[in-house]
Amino acid sequence: MNKTKTKQSVTQQKSNWKPWQIVLVILLGLCALPVVVPVGFGLLAAAVGIAVALGACVLGLLACSAACGIGMILVLAALLLGGLFFIGTGIVSMFHAVGSGFAILGSGFMMTGSAILGTALLSGLVWLIWKGILWIRSKVGGKKKAGSAEPEPEAAPGEQMTGTSAAETDSNGFHLLEKKEAEALYRVFGAAMAKMPPKWRILVLSSHTEFERCFGRPAGKRRKLYNGMLKCDVFMYP
Repeated sequence: MNKTKTKQSVTQQKSNWKPWQIVLVILLGLCALPVVVPVGFGLLAAAVGIAVALGACVLGLLACSAACGIGMILVLAALLLGGLFFIGTGIVSMFHAVGSGFAILGSGFMMTGSAILGTALLSGLVWLIWKGILWIRSKVGGKKKAGSAEPEPEAAPGEQMTGTSAAETDSNGFHLLEKKEAEALYRVFGAAMAKMPPKWRILVLSSHTEFERCFGRPAGKRRKLYNGMLKCDVFMYP
């Protein structure tokens, strides 16, 4: 009914237009074309230019970062190779001139140590950048998932639960059994377990706060834990 009313109102508004008003609107549109078209093309060109400039800046930053990284790797490799060369030369020179041999050997150790330290710093920097990328990706992905999450279906009028009939839920929040049904199940289970041999050991995981009363006897031991986000208890019967 609402849709038909809105359609009728729209058709009535359209029918209220007079011929001279339609002609006036067409003439105004034709007069505005010489101004609107150049301005529109100018705005489009400006938007394209800004997008191209931003893309060029991003590509330039990526290229500079890649060049700096490659340069640092080459410098570290040169330091490491030079240090190893000086160490070997120093060891050989020690047989001819002990002083110069020790000097060359020390220079080699300094170069090798600098290369190792630089490699560690570069690896740490790369690790931090990678962690930052993963963090940004997780934040963006989390917002997308939160925005695309489907709303929970509403319960039917006959299926709505009151405050006295709260339902037990699993770690994902899905309703399993209503409180009264769970209590009845616990009573039947407790009566069945009472007939078992005394050496049997029973472990029950439940989030019901009055499980022991429904089961029919107190537990020998009780441990608290979480099933996902749901607080539960493990009831141990020796």
